[in-house]
Amino acid sequence: MKAQVLTSFAGPKGLELRDVAAPTITQPNQIRMKVHACGVCHRDITWCSGKFGHPPLPRIMGHEGAGTVIEVGSAVQGFKPGDRVVHLQFPFCGQCESCRSGSPAACPNVRDAIGEVSDGAYAGEVVLPANIVTKIPGDIAFAEASVIACTLGTAYHALRLYGFDPKGKTIALNGAGGGVGLQAIGVAKALGARVIATTTSPAKEDSIRRAGADEVVVEPTSKYRKAIGALTQGRGVDLFLEIVGAPTLQESMLAVRRGGRVVILGNPDGGTCEFNPGVLILRGELMMYGTMSMTLPELDEVLALVAQGKLSPVIDNVVALEDLPAQMLRMESRQSVGRIVVTP
Repeated sequence: MKAQVLTSFAGPKGLELRDVAAPTITQPNQIRMKVHACGVCHRDITWCSGKFGHPPLPRIMGHEGAGTVIEVGSAVQGFKPGDRVVHLQFPFCGQCESCRSGSPAACPNVRDAIGEVSDGAYAGEVVLPANIVTKIPGDIAFAEASVIACTLGTAYHALRLYGFDPKGKTIALNGAGGGVGLQAIGVAKALGARVIATTTSPAKEDSIRRAGADEVVVEPTSKYRKAIGALTQGRGVDLFLEIVGAPTLQESMLAVRRGGRVVILGNPDGGTCEFNPGVLILRGELMMYGTMSMTLPELDEVLALVAQGKLSPVIDNVVALEDLPAQMLRMESRQSVGRIVVTP
């Protein structure tokens, strides 16, 4: 099969389109899937640049796959060849206390990540644990289905984490014109929130407004705190979705109301930052936490909302697998609006 293979930590230039052996099922709980589409995540750019460490190479990346089942392991139930399916990125054991309590992201027993520790979906086929796979309902296209877990799903999980109810609340987010940001706007609006979206790019303002943002703050320097303060009569937002990460974290913390929340969804540059821990205390016990992945039941909920037309993934373009490195470079230079999808 054809696959984009990471051969060196040189960013997108470290990818090579190769003919490789198709994967085989080695465990009874696995599914082999023919890949019809795979979303391109900015995390992959960071990872292939070596900013998340230097695990063994070569590696086939890609953690946003959608396709059809080719084969199932002997212990797999509920799936058969031909089923249209999509998957999560992070496998989990399903047996530990965290998994049983509905928090598989905290599972201590699995150290895998599709497209990083094990080979992923920038290829014609991929093998996956069955417990991170679910069926695609209705007539959702593979390209749309592929990006749901890592974009709409990440925002859906983050906005409901630890009992937060977005209905009637004001939330803000940065990186609003990117692959996660545009989707997060739609999710927040669907859940009943008022949305203030920030971007460094004036060219993306119209797309952000079309996605449903109530207000858009265009600030090339990412100093958006005062503008958000003015839009909230000095109160600050109830929750800030931090998508950009290290470069903007302290600005986001200062844009939140006393006792509010900052949820970190991403850190695409892979860098570190400094902030005064006293902010967490003095701003009325501000909460700050990270979110890694949605749960499988949440993925089913979001897929249902998409099938009903209540949510819609924002796709920048759909290209052939061989165009992946060039499309990653477009993402790095912030030329894309919404998610890029490759088709093996």
